[in-house]
Amino acid sequence: MVSTLGKAVDFFREFGLFDVVLPFLLVFSVVFAILEKTKVLGEEDGAPKRTLNSMIAFTVAMFVIAANKIVNVINTALPNIVLLTIFIVMFLMLVGILFKDGQLDFATKWQGATAGFAIVILIAVILIFLDSIKLDSNESWLGYAWTYLITNASGAVVGSIFFAIITILGVMWITGSVKSKNKDNTEGDET
Repeated sequence: MVSTLGKAVDFFREFGLFDVVLPFLLVFSVVFAILEKTKVLGEEDGAPKRTLNSMIAFTVAMFVIAANKIVNVINTALPNIVLLTIFIVMFLMLVGILFKDGQLDFATKWQGATAGFAIVILIAVILIFLDSIKLDSNESWLGYAWTYLITNASGAVVGSIFFAIITILGVMWITGSVKSKNKDNTEGDET
């Protein structure tokens, strides 16, 4: 038996709220906020050009809802990103339980962990979007890339990519240790 609220959600779905109105409002709001914050289109009397910013944001939002594939990506990716956000908040709440007040200061004491956490979140969001974008065969970009990687794991392309990643990580590790040694040497010279 379908509840009244369920019927209302079905009505909104048939009306186009989830395919037209909400994606339009989301894209308009994000583009308008970016244009207002960056002032990329100029200023009038020290304030951003609101009329021009709103027209550009309106146009971009209309183009987005006209492209059905983009709306499908938004409708598929956003619930997963919200789920990831809930997971992160719950994880941070559990971590916060283990420490006293003021003892867990990510900004100063845990800079490396914070950067690593941000990189993991960025990779997760990229993977969510890659899983949301579909090919004409209805296979996701992530699924296609994973299948390609599995079938060609011994190929030259995968080996080259793996070698490039190892090389970049090695260079980052070596230059990071050189910076820390130079910092230690300069601090020792001052005393």
